[in-house]
Amino acid sequence: MTQISPSASFRFAPPKTRKTTLRAHAAPASQPEDTSRPLANFPLSVWGDRFVNMQLDDSIFKSNSIKVEAMKEDVRKLLVAETDDSVEKIDFINTLCRLGVSYHFESDIEEQIHKIFVTEPDLLDKNDYDLHTVALVFRVFRQHGYKICCDVFDKFKENDGKYKDSLDAKGLFSLYEAAYLSTPGEDILDEALAFTKVQLEQSLAAESMSSHLHKQIINALKQCLHRGIPRIEARKYIDIYEGEEYRNEMLLEFAKLDYNRVQFIYQRELKDISKWWKDTNLEKEYTYARSRIVEAYVWQVIFHFEPHYARARMMHGKVIAFLAMIDDTYDAYGTKEEHRCFTDAIDRWNYGALDQLPNYLKKLYKVLLDTFSEFENDLAPEGRSYSVHYVKEEMKELVRGFHNEQKWLHEGHVPSMEEYFSHALTSCGVNVIAAVSFMGMGEIARIQDFEWIQKKPRILRAASIIGRLTDDLVTHKDEQTRAHVASSVECYMKEHGVSERKAVAELRKKIENAWKEINQECMKPAQVPPNLLARMLNIVRLVNVLYKDVDTFTNSEHLKTFVTQLFIDPIPL
Repeated sequence: MTQISPSASFRFAPPKTRKTTLRAHAAPASQPEDTSRPLANFPLSVWGDRFVNMQLDDSIFKSNSIKVEAMKEDVRKLLVAETDDSVEKIDFINTLCRLGVSYHFESDIEEQIHKIFVTEPDLLDKNDYDLHTVALVFRVFRQHGYKICCDVFDKFKENDGKYKDSLDAKGLFSLYEAAYLSTPGEDILDEALAFTKVQLEQSLAAESMSSHLHKQIINALKQCLHRGIPRIEARKYIDIYEGEEYRNEMLLEFAKLDYNRVQFIYQRELKDISKWWKDTNLEKEYTYARSRIVEAYVWQVIFHFEPHYARARMMHGKVIAFLAMIDDTYDAYGTKEEHRCFTDAIDRWNYGALDQLPNYLKKLYKVLLDTFSEFENDLAPEGRSYSVHYVKEEMKELVRGFHNEQKWLHEGHVPSMEEYFSHALTSCGVNVIAAVSFMGMGEIARIQDFEWIQKKPRILRAASIIGRLTDDLVTHKDEQTRAHVASSVECYMKEHGVSERKAVAELRKKIENAWKEINQECMKPAQVPPNLLARMLNIVRLVNVLYKDVDTFTNSEHLKTFVTQLFIDPIPL
């Protein structure tokens, strides 16, 4: 896109329509074939019935589960064992987290971290630790919500304020990972991140570096730990840990067995949810929309990787699959009048609204209401069916946001950035995702936690900014090839009279600032339990990884590596 002057006219043309010509995107059976529509022509699902027809043998799962249970107490003993070396304890906790098995010992880890933080507040000040150790302790504390001060890195700087040239690659690598835990105003960590990126890239050419460290640095420069997907990062680290000279063989075996055990749980759930989706027949009836049940389930493994959150994964996966189809009905198919009717029906949320809908939308609406009724029935015995109400309210607000975007499109309106961000808090879907996450997590999510979501707290606002802007940066060029509402890139260009390149750079700064806000909100004391805050963090981790270069939800060909790692290939024992 060329640069425009501040006074340039920047207005989207009225929506263009194209007749449906591709069989893959034909109108629903109940919709006249000659209706003109602005189509997106989304790629078809790449999975077919692969997971519906997956053959599962639970004998290996049972064997792995028995072994994991037998080993778990031995690992726990190592975790809680008394020691005079607090750094050794922190290093062990870090290893459990990175291997993906810390969920087994959440309360024990919290107890150990809290004890060290309270009884040894000057741990890093009273000891002359090297950079690797200081950065490791700093990162682990912050990852568990303890805001250790960043001035612990001052001693690694020269009098002129620059970091010392003599710092080794291992220390730089640890500082690089720690710097991603920065909060607003911590310039020393911004400097550390910029410095370590350059130094690490240069150090990769050093002949003296071990192959083990070399591999870790390459992985980290591609994807830092803090913003990575927990289950994918665990799989990568299991391979790395196996190459460590001083690895704990029992811990390595425990991690491998547990990964494969949990993978079987995912396989079973993916088979079930894929069959449910196929039985709804929505994929065949709504061929203009993205049918993405596998992708929706991948999202759930990112949000709730712990095996005991099976219900959250299943509920959430179904909701995401619905939201994709609803989003596409607004974005890439429906007419202005159909949008109005569907928005009103969602707002009413009852079967009586079926009569007001176009025929082709009736089944989507009915299956949606049926599924939510099942949620209520499932949660009623625990006295938690009230949680579905909060999800419905967030769904209504989201759909109103979709409708408002279409009004902008039809009016040719390019909003100001303030207006755009205000709307993004609704239209990006983070509040719905958070509410559905809580709905399936059991008693840990209380009524006040759902009310907290409704207040749009700072962490959700920051997550919404990251979600909206990251998606825009990846998809805005494709979206503007068809009738589509202005993205943040176009809005910024118009408001500030700058080039696309400048707009993208400024929006990336906003993403980085939002990450700092999220880090700050994860520090103790928090308004909601840490286990709930972790879902908010996982939302933006998903966006960071799965929308880094391409929208993998839409273009699921690019998701095959993740799907293979998560659901198909076990770790060799």
